[in-house]
Amino acid sequence: MPASSHDVPKTPHLRVVDRRRVAPLDETVVAAARRGDRAARSEVIAHVLPLARVLVAAVVRDVHRRDDVVQQACIEVLRALPSYEGRASVRGWARSIILRTAFRHVRKASRRARMEVPAGDPDALSRPLAARPEDGVPRPILEYLARLSPKHREVLVLRHVLEYTVPEIADLLGASPNTVKSRLRAARRQVRRHLRRDLRFGAAPSEP
Repeated sequence: MPASSHDVPKTPHLRVVDRRRVAPLDETVVAAARRGDRAARSEVIAHVLPLARVLVAAVVRDVHRRDDVVQQACIEVLRALPSYEGRASVRGWARSIILRTAFRHVRKASRRARMEVPAGDPDALSRPLAARPEDGVPRPILEYLARLSPKHREVLVLRHVLEYTVPEIADLLGASPNTVKSRLRAARRQVRRHLRRDLRFGAAPSEP
């Protein structure tokens, strides 16, 4: 049965870091879902949906697009179900699919942003973001992440938000561990540079 958006329920966003333990999905349910049983497929989605919302919230900055990305990620999980071999938990297996979907969206959005500058507003893409001096840091951390390129942002999020190891990140992104380490160093260096500049000169608020 082809994956459909009708299989994916809408639920409120969850917090970015979810530490709750989740019981594994019954193997008979997984087997039925792989055969295309609609009820079993719905159970699989209910099982991975909280994880999808957590991961997408950590990767996709645009809150208005997160639901769409979550839905697409769940559809991708359903499409990939026939290839699931049971060597990892369903959530562990689905995690890489969800993250790849989220990062694919971020890369596409970044390419569009570079191409589409609003008419009459040539500075729109470089305008400073809102400050948050009450936190002791000139801007929210997510705004510093938003200034990074997709390839640098994704490794920083995977390492320091989602707590993946370097080898796990390399496997997920299809890159060598040395490449991951190099991107992490560059990403940290860029964030530190932006932070020091804001601390020295102050962070200008964004325009309405």
